[in-house]
Amino acid sequence: MSDDGFRDSGDGNTSESPVPDSITRNQTVTEGLDIVCSLLASPRRRYLLYYLLSLDDAVGELDAAVNAVQAYEAAGNRTDNPPPRESLKIDLHHNHLPRLAETRNCAYDRRRGTIRFTPHPTLEELVEHTRYKELN
Repeated sequence: MSDDGFRDSGDGNTSESPVPDSITRNQTVTEGLDIVCSLLASPRRRYLLYYLLSLDDAVGELDAAVNAVQAYEAAGNRTDNPPPRESLKIDLHHNHLPRLAETRNCAYDRRRGTIRFTPHPTLEELVEHTRYKELN
């Protein structure tokens, strides 16, 4: 028996739990999880989602989102220096908000600078969990 933590059952299978003979997977759920994971993969977009999730009426402003993301990013730096505000605003406006809108989790009015957050329940649940793990 090896010391790698796996049990040798004598049948050549050394895994702790064998793979079932039949596995089913819901393709729609898998695709949704892929989208959610891609949205959470970017720290800046994750911080934007934390801000949007904290809104009382699910409607926010671009300037307030910039302030929130800037605070989250500064908190993670050793010097607590916030990122340049204008470059952050441009990145949210041209990259992160359109990506959320593309996945139908928000509506972004570029002219007014308003954001209406309409998260999918799975996204909302995972953002809450991620925020709890990352910020607490």
